[in-house]
Amino acid sequence: MAEKIKPVMKKIRLPRKGANDANFELVGVNGKMYQVPCGKEVEVPLPVYEILIRQQAARDALIDVQENIPNEG
Repeated sequence: MAEKIKPVMKKIRLPRKGANDANFELVGVNGKMYQVPCGKEVEVPLPVYEILIRQQAARDALIDVQENIPNEG
C-alpha cells in the first residue's frame, strides 16, 4: 500500500479584523478551500502560508503607496 505524503505545515497568526469583518481569511489552492482564522496561531499547509504572506506584503505595499500620494486640494 502506498504511503500517504504529509504536507509541510507552517504556523501563522493573522491579525484580528474589525467588528464588521469576517474573522477569517479564505484561501484556495488547487481547488481546495481553506478557512484560516484571525487572531490565533494555526498551522496551515505551506502553499496556504505562502499565499497569506504574499497577501500581507501586497497590503503593506498598497498602504505605502497610499501614504505617499500627495494631497491635492
